[in-house]
Amino acid sequence: MPRSLFSEDFTLKSTFANITDGTSNSIMVAEAAEAVDWAKPADMPFDAKKPLPKLGGHSAGGFSVLLCDGSVRFIRDTIDPKKLLALITIDGGEVINVDD
Repeated sequence: MPRSLFSEDFTLKSTFANITDGTSNSIMVAEAAEAVDWAKPADMPFDAKKPLPKLGGHSAGGFSVLLCDGSVRFIRDTIDPKKLLALITIDGGEVINVDD
C-alpha cells in the first residue's frame, strides 16, 4: 500500500530518500477546502482506502500544491482522482505530470 509523507498527527513519517516516486511527483502541502489557522496547522486526513480529502475551492478551476521538490503547481479540479492519489503518495511507483 503506497504511503503518504505525513502521519495522522502531522509529523513527518518519512525522509526525502524514501520518496521513490520522486520529489517532483509527490505533494507535500495542498490547498485545503476548509481554512486552517496558520498558527495551528492541521493535517487533512488521508486514507488511501477512503475518499480523497476536499481540496481547493478558493481559486476558479483548481487548487495549488507544494511538491516535495519545492515547486508550486496549480492542479485543475478536473484531475483524475487516481492521478491525485498518485501525487499524494510517495512510493506507489507512479510518475505523474502535474501539468497534464
